[in-house]
Amino acid sequence: QDLIDLYGADPGRIRVVHLAPDPELKPVRDPIKLSLTLAQFGIPGYAKFLLHVGAMRPRKNLDRLIEAFAIVRQRRPEQRLHLMLAGSLASEGYKLREKAKAMGLLEFIRFPGFILPHQIAAIYSAAAAYVLPSLFEGFGLPALEAQACETPLVCSRGSSLPEIAGEGAVYFDPLSVEEMADAIERVLVDQDLRAELIAKGRENLKRFSWEKSARETLAVLEEAARGV
Repeated sequence: QDLIDLYGADPGRIRVVHLAPDPELKPVRDPIKLSLTLAQFGIPGYAKFLLHVGAMRPRKNLDRLIEAFAIVRQRRPEQRLHLMLAGSLASEGYKLREKAKAMGLLEFIRFPGFILPHQIAAIYSAAAAYVLPSLFEGFGLPALEAQACETPLVCSRGSSLPEIAGEGAVYFDPLSVEEMADAIERVLVDQDLRAELIAKGRENLKRFSWEKSARETLAVLEEAARGV
């Protein structure tokens, strides 16, 4: 849509081919593996945690996520909530650390850097919810990764995300910290909603596979070769 709106591209000559999550990404059920993974990242066994994985850039809207996290912690102290922001810190990450420190939240927020491939499934599976607050996403692969690990998804309604996450997410206005906090709180405390999100996420994943992506990419290349 941006190609059409910003560059005047002909809609008839645009084809969209979706990505897909790693087919090996599955929920981790083993409580020992989950406990060991949490211990590695400094998350207490009694705590619940929210997860975000990805580059720490302004468009990721993580400053508002920290503010929403603070609100939910205040409303729901019994949850003993933590937040994990995984990914390269870079300059934006250090700013977020300073923000967390200024708000008195640094002991409850983890900045572990990159998550290794063999840790990804356990981290997603252990999270109480995955929060994707982005102002802009070209695709939003972590939404599908969360659904693949049966982690309830709380998601910005901005850009591509509703198209990708489908009905398997609770959506919020990414510019509203209050709305984000409300959505997170709902997913934490409403067990029926959590089960519904997991089921709808599982159904949504059926739309995506690398086999489908390969077929559609090949079709586009063949179309281009024919000069269509």
